[in-house]
Parts: sequence; structure tokens; C-alpha cells
Amino acid sequence: MAARDGQLQVNDRVLAINGHDLRHGSPEHAALLIQASQERVRFIVSRQTRHQTPDILQDARWNTNSSPPPYPTEERDSASKNVLHNFTCQEKIVSLTKETCESLGMTVAGGKLSRGWDLPIYIASVDPDGVVGSDGRLKKGDFLLSVNDIELMGVTRSEAVTKLKSMSSVVVLRALEMREWDDSQAQSQSPSDANEKLSSNNDDWSPSWVTWLQLPRYLYSCKDIVLRRNTSGSLGFSIVGGYEDSNINQLFFIRTVVEGTPAYNDGRIRCGDLLLEVNGKSTSGMTHSSLVRMLKELRGRIVLSIVSWPGSLL
Repeated sequence: MAARDGQLQVNDRVLAINGHDLRHGSPEHAALLIQASQERVRFIVSRQTRHQTPDILQDARWNTNSSPPPYPTEERDSASKNVLHNFTCQEKIVSLTKETCESLGMTVAGGKLSRGWDLPIYIASVDPDGVVGSDGRLKKGDFLLSVNDIELMGVTRSEAVTKLKSMSSVVVLRALEMREWDDSQAQSQSPSDANEKLSSNNDDWSPSWVTWLQLPRYLYSCKDIVLRRNTSGSLGFSIVGGYEDSNINQLFFIRTVVEGTPAYNDGRIRCGDLLLEVNGKSTSGMTHSSLVRMLKELRGRIVLSIVSWPGSLL
């Protein structure tokens, strides 16, 4: 849709979405604002007119010839805080009893190499009249960790389905439930409830990008990507995120990948990927400027620990 419209360009920096200030916001906040939009999404962006080395992302400033919208600092800080901290995760053990040839009454999705992603197995739909639906403890959007003590981590969807169907009368499922808190109403809802209206096809339902980001680290499927750079030249990507003046430890994301560079030629680095480690050093708690400086100074063999989640491309 953005490509057809033609107004947004690669390397545009989003300053605001639908009146919400994102100059110091996070990609998670931007994703939520876009997903919550109805028919129209209004962007305010800054655009550089000269080529810039892709390893560094400069802070864009408001155009001094025009007045910025009146976004209160309190609203910006509170929005960022809510996006980062309004999910809770809780493991649960659910024991179900069924007939030998009876179906559990649910569909699962995700798994290793799921449409090009390595994902945990999750419940995509539940038949309200089936075994799972009648019990009521497992819900759409729950992540399945094991069945009868058989791990479901790192398996394909077909392997998970085979394991689930092979169980006899007693099925014990260990699952992870994620709840999204609505501070204004002091109540919680599952990510599937929050995003129900975003997809009319339940068979193709999947968690939102923001939900993937809130998963505990042990569910991450990291990939180590080795790049090589000589004394000159760029790695070929820019980053956004980090611990900055807002005192919020934001994740680092790949912002752009430049054609013809080591990152582009490798083929596995995508815009929106999480950058967790560089040469074994965690990026958590680093400032944007310090990570940029480190990336620019590294030479030879450079190992990037990356995590990709569906929906990174907004």
C-alpha cells in the first residue's frame, strides 16, 4: 500500500503518526499506532536529501521553518512506557481428557521455517465446542511449549501436529499465556482479543509484531550472521533504538539495508530485525551512539546475533 501511494520513501524518518509524537518513540509504539488506525494513517516524516553512510542514523530535527505539533512530553513518555511494559507472560499446565480418536478441537501455527520465519508453536483457532474450547483454559494466541513432556520448541508445524495427534486419552499441555493490560480500565485481554478486528480470516491469524517482541528470551530463535569488512567500506545497514535521553532501554532494530553491501549480499538481514549481540557482546543497555561507534570501528570477521519476527515491515 505504501509503495502504491508513493509518498513515503526508504530512509524517511517517522516523526509522528496520527498526531502522536514519535521523535523519541519506539518501533513497537509505531506498530501499535498503525495497527490501531482505521481508514487513514497520517505520517509526518523527515527526509534527507544527501547520501548518508548507512552505519549511522543521525537524529532528525523538526523543520525550523514550521512549528511542530503540540505533543506533550508526558503523553510521549507515558505512551512509550505503556508499549514496553503492558504485557504479562504466565506459564500454565492444562490437563485434558479426550476419546482416543477425538480431536482436541484447535489449530496451531508457527514452528520452524514457518513462511520463512522460525517461530514458537501457537494456537491459531479454537473450536468452542471441542475439547480445548469446552475446557476454556487454553485460548487463541497461547504459545504451546510441550505436550506430555515432549518439547514443542524448535519443531515444524507438521511435527507439532503429529505429536499432538499422537497423544492418547490424557493430554497435558504446557503453554505460555500473554495478557495485554489496559491501564485505563484496569483489565487485561489476550493479544488475540486485542487484534481480532485486524484480521477477518481466523485461519490466517497470527500474533502482532508487538506481541512477538514481548516474548521471553528463551522463545527467541536467534541466528548468528557473519559479515566481513576490510579497512574501508560499510557493513551496509543502519540501526534505530538504544538507551538514550528518555532513560528507556529500547531494543535495537535494523532500520535500513543498503544494496551492494556485505549486509545486503548476505541476504538474511531484514529491516525490522532485532540486533541482540555484536561479536558476543550484548547490545542491551547501550546507547545508540556507542553501538554505532562500535559497528563503525569493527574490522574483519563480525558476528551479529539477529532475531526476526513477522510483521517487522510496517
